[in-house]
Amino acid sequence: MATINLSSDNDIIIPTNNNTDYRGLGGDDTYILVSQKNSTSVSIIDTEGNNVIQLPEWSKIKSILVAKTALKITCDDMTVF
Repeated sequence: MATINLSSDNDIIIPTNNNTDYRGLGGDDTYILVSQKNSTSVSIIDTEGNNVIQLPEWSKIKSILVAKTALKITCDDMTVF
């Protein structure tokens, strides 16, 4: 699995690469989660800053799993965030 390290600034991140970890590092980051054409799995690792996850209004969420330190979102097309 590949890892993309972003900056310690306030980044806007649209994760699209399959089997990739996105590391936000510092800063108040915004993640825009967009469903992909094929089944895709991406991981977001960001424990610093006040981060925001945005889903477009047309997103079709199949399930959400919430744990103490993690969140898993599966969309209708089987994209997993």
